[in-house]
Amino acid sequence: AGFAGTGHDIDDARQQARLAAEFGEKKRGQGRILGGFQNNRIAERDGRAFTVHVDPLRDSGGAIRGTVGIALDITDVRRADRALRESEARLRQVIDLVPHFIFAKDEEGRFLLANRAVAEAYGTTVDGLRGRTDADFARSEEEVRRFREDDLEVIRGEAAGLKGGSGAMR
Repeated sequence: AGFAGTGHDIDDARQQARLAAEFGEKKRGQGRILGGFQNNRIAERDGRAFTVHVDPLRDSGGAIRGTVGIALDITDVRRADRALRESEARLRQVIDLVPHFIFAKDEEGRFLLANRAVAEAYGTTVDGLRGRTDADFARSEEEVRRFREDDLEVIRGEAAGLKGGSGAMR
């Protein structure tokens, strides 16, 4: 028995590789050469996750003599991805519960992160803010200018309560 995966097992993957390689040989006779067969899939077995890649194994004349494959254990990567998503969801819950404005912007003033309070003040959603600037929502050029000056002060560490650009509190 092979790895139980996305409805296929390793033996099925080998068969698919053979068929694809044979298809490539038939096309070669028509003047079109197909590249190597790519068979990447996620397979699971005994609680572990693997990415599996199988290719046809050809002799010097190009005839298929078997298959060659590799299975990489990606269990830890999947666990880390899941933990990251869960952590981000917890952070999102916390910042959305705070009624005060919480946001982060890049050096160009684009929103990277914002809570629901900021989004509601601008009449949009949290996702609607991401990648946009105050200029997309502000009521006047003066407001945009003032917000941008405030942002730059924070970036330089010059905002009230910060010293010398290090971000350390006074």
